Amino acid sequence: MGNYIILGIWGNDVYYKYSLFVLLISILCNCWGLYILMPKEMNTSLWYNIRKSFIQPPMLALIVGMVCGLLNLAQYVPDFLINAFKNAGDCQGPVAMILAGFVIGGYNFKRLLVNKKVYVISFLRLLVIPSAMMIVLKLLGIHKEIMILALIAFATPIGLNTIVYPTAYGGDTKIGASMSMISHVLSVVTIPLMYYIFIVWL
Repeated sequence: MGNYIILGIWGNDVYYKYSLFVLLISILCNCWGLYILMPKEMNTSLWYNIRKSFIQPPMLALIVGMVCGLLNLAQYVPDFLINAFKNAGDCQGPVAMILAGFVIGGYNFKRLLVNKKVYVISFLRLLVIPSAMMIVLKLLGIHKEIMILALIAFATPIGLNTIVYPTAYGGDTKIGASMSMISHVLSVVTIPLMYYIFIVWL
């Protein structure tokens, strides 16, 4: 969700900074996150998953893109190809949301709402962790723009990877569907609240 909040409010310039800010988080999600969310019977070892993640298409594309950017090779890439990459990237979020909708729709809606642990996890994700992060950054006197990037990165709801990864490997998606649904609904209130408290008010 953070990508679309940044794009919708601050535009492409801030989005590029945000992409660099969350780069290590993205790598962590593709390595350790995949290891955690894969069914145990299909898992091997953390280090194997880390090595494997670096040769998967998303990571290879990220590395190629970074090299092209650092070497200023984008000026030699035809516009139609850049537009094709951009349009493909724009589809990532909607496709993930559609997949999440299919998975959530396959469960009894009431049963997804009764797991108390999901509310605890959502509370930690949406309020406790970002609040602790913001307080530390405030005490360190970090620039406001970095504060905004950190808030969007850490105060957004639980990602759809909790659904996408288990679905891809045939694992149980019920808990992931519940966490994703509840945290996304609650974030409609918590994200503006957190922004007001730590960026506008304090």
